[in-house]
Amino acid sequence: MSEKTIKKQTNNNKGGEKKPASVQKKDSNNKDNKQQNNNNNNNNNKDNKFPPDAVYDGIQKKIQEKRDEIASINNQLETLKTDLTSLRSERNQLKTQIEQFFEARKNRSVDPIKQEAQNARDKFNALLKQQEEKKKSLIALENSLTIKINKDSKLEDVLALIISKGLELEEQIENEINPNQQRILLKKSSQNNSQKKSVEEYFTEKKEFDSIKEQVNAQKKQLDGITAQIKPVEGEKEKNDQLIKGLKDKRTAIEAQIKEKNDKFEELKKRIDEIKKDIDVERANQEAHVVKRKEQRKQEAEKVKQERLQKKLEYEDKKKKEQERKIQEDLLKVAYEAEMGHCDSLTAYLQALQPKEQKDDSSNANKNVAEIEEGFELIKKEKISNHRENPKKKNTQQAAKQLPEVIKHPLDIFTKFEKLSMVPPPKYTDIPEYLEQIKTKKEYYVKLSAKEMEERAAKAKADAEKKQEETVAAASQDSSESTPAASTPSIESTATTTTSDNTTTNNVEVEAQ
Repeated sequence: MSEKTIKKQTNNNKGGEKKPASVQKKDSNNKDNKQQNNNNNNNNNKDNKFPPDAVYDGIQKKIQEKRDEIASINNQLETLKTDLTSLRSERNQLKTQIEQFFEARKNRSVDPIKQEAQNARDKFNALLKQQEEKKKSLIALENSLTIKINKDSKLEDVLALIISKGLELEEQIENEINPNQQRILLKKSSQNNSQKKSVEEYFTEKKEFDSIKEQVNAQKKQLDGITAQIKPVEGEKEKNDQLIKGLKDKRTAIEAQIKEKNDKFEELKKRIDEIKKDIDVERANQEAHVVKRKEQRKQEAEKVKQERLQKKLEYEDKKKKEQERKIQEDLLKVAYEAEMGHCDSLTAYLQALQPKEQKDDSSNANKNVAEIEEGFELIKKEKISNHRENPKKKNTQQAAKQLPEVIKHPLDIFTKFEKLSMVPPPKYTDIPEYLEQIKTKKEYYVKLSAKEMEERAAKAKADAEKKQEETVAAASQDSSESTPAASTPSIESTATTTTSDNTTTNNVEVEAQ
């Protein structure tokens, strides 16, 4: 609340011949008594058919308490107005004293050296700010470097250190056999090479920082010289400044008190408005209570009963649908689908890596196995002499022998093997053995999947039959709810049939895999 608003309200109160607080309270009590008599007339019955209404009397008590609170707040407002008048008068006296000091300062002659000192000080502050910004930039660059740079380090020495470190890392990469360790060394080498540009930028920033630092020192010397010339003159000024500061501090303290009391004044006025609104609400509730009292008691019991019944039905229906949905989701989800997918993808990956010679041997082996199963005898083929060998086949065999011994697998292949509790084959010669292991793994997961799908189907069928029996028993026990109970078994029976069909289909798909 502003100072002008307080003055305006005070003037309005004086012009309106506001009554004292005691008179206001007496008028308020008379008005309350009159209102209470009217309320009693509304509450009482001429023939005394009904007993006194405790709810009605309780509302009336609340209204009276709120009116007493308004009277107390009005007394507080009067005290605040008196305090504000005294504080404003004291503040105006301090304001007059401060203005007199400033007026005396204006009449004095302006010393040119003060302006020169101010200019030098502004330049010095600007250089300090520029130095601080450069320092932050320099620290940020230094923190981003992995190489420790001393205060006396030179650019040439640091660059030589980076080059030496890079050569050392390259040699380690060439001699390293482990693929994982090679990736770590390559990353370190890349980080080391990227330091060159950052180091050059760091030394450029350091050179600029040193230049600004020299300018700051020179400007400080100039400022100190000018300050020494005006120090005697500033002595008197500082004395006056201390006096002015003391007056301003007092004024600030008084203004804080004025603001605090203004805020309190406004807060109390808002509180009165809120209380009046509460009184209006209580009156409306009181009148509505008389009208609705009889009908409300009659309808309340029936309403509670219907709401409880409705909530119970909704909860049971929601719970039933959620259970059916979860059963259907579990039945449709193929067990161990992810593991079987990993087996397929890893088989395709290893077959693509397998040398052509091994692929031909593998296909011949499969073919021989098929012939044995059909009743043919597997005879070992004699080795063809070197002079009758096909030249193209010989070249292919030589090329296969030249393949690198160690296999470098991608990271996702390591992850898939790990999910199957396996490790990737380290050499090309190990691929056939690992293909057999993966094949065995998949057959194992296929059997587990089929077994789990059958168990799910059996459990779902048993649960559906049990639920149907419980529903029929509940329907026969409660005749009032016979219609919804009768419809439930047919729905559950349909769901059971569907579940059985889905289970059969899923088992067929798993066997095919």
